[in-house]
Amino acid sequence: MNIVTLSDLKHMGKLGGYTIRLKRQIPFSYTNSILRQDFIEFTRAGVVDGEKKEITLREPYGRVMLEAIDTIMVNKTLVARRMPAGHLQLTGRGYRRVDRTTG
Repeated sequence: MNIVTLSDLKHMGKLGGYTIRLKRQIPFSYTNSILRQDFIEFTRAGVVDGEKKEITLREPYGRVMLEAIDTIMVNKTLVARRMPAGHLQLTGRGYRRVDRTTG
């Protein structure tokens, strides 16, 4: 069973092009969530000084963020999804885990 780890998220961020969708139970919603090398980037519309602007938030990788992710996609390919048992499992498409022994 291939369960997604924090190092997998960081590696996906380094490769680029991976997006995530958060669980519905999370009290905030973001339209675009992109994996970056050192953080997850959330983009949404907001009001700053009375003007409507696009706001970008950066959240560091951590166990809480890993548990909040529902799906991971690259292009239109589903890479990982949250299983009923509660873990985030790789689907076998769109991402190949790096062998930690050989690099």
